[in-house]
Amino acid sequence: MNNIIATTNSETIISMEVAQMIDKEHKYLLRDIRRYLNQIDKINMGKSNQTKIAPVDFFIESTYADNKGEIRPCYNITHKGCEFIANKLTGIKGTEFTARYVIRFHELEEGNTINALISTMKTISDTMLEIQKSTNERLDRLENSLKETQTIQSKLPKKR
Repeated sequence: MNNIIATTNSETIISMEVAQMIDKEHKYLLRDIRRYLNQIDKINMGKSNQTKIAPVDFFIESTYADNKGEIRPCYNITHKGCEFIANKLTGIKGTEFTARYVIRFHELEEGNTINALISTMKTISDTMLEIQKSTNERLDRLENSLKETQTIQSKLPKKR
């Protein structure tokens, strides 16, 4: 799967891919995420003067269309959310998932870097084209001015 998407504040991996990475059925990962979110809500209720934990820092509720075209629930899981899930896993499964999600987020970062470079190169290219256009316009004006000067000079009486 290649379902990394960019949200407004962070990059995420869709929960179906995370379920595949940890070799868990998607419905059970959804159950676990809902449990984590309920626990976060309970923690936040008891914190009147302290900074509350923002669930969207970890899991962003979403949907997808399945093979039948039916809308199903899923989560967009942030880098922090993947770390959260990885910390709940133990042994080889935890190690494998940690390695896999780290690789996926690095791929996304590399993609963003390449896109940023392409965007910068396009901006430079557009700027160079504008400079070239401006230079050509100035050169055309100078050539026209020179032609006009030569025409006027040719009509003037010649000095002896």
